[in-house]
Amino acid sequence: MAMERPMTSAERVAKRRAALRAQGLRARTLWLPDRDSAAFRETVARDTAVINAMQHGTDTVAFIEAVQHWPDADYDWGPDGAP
Repeated sequence: MAMERPMTSAERVAKRRAALRAQGLRARTLWLPDRDSAAFRETVARDTAVINAMQHGTDTVAFIEAVQHWPDADYDWGPDGAP
């Protein structure tokens, strides 16, 4: 009896993807910011400085503070409700 050759990594990936598609799933690519990059750190520092410079009585700061631990925190959306 001849032994079957092992599948290549490309064949294994193709087989796995076909099985997932058969389950009704589809592949998606998700790109995220590189948190280790200098550009990302500069953007975070700049955004943080802007937020810290705001007056602490503003609606924007109140909203940010209320939702920073979402969904545990309750936020008073006011009489019109959530946007």
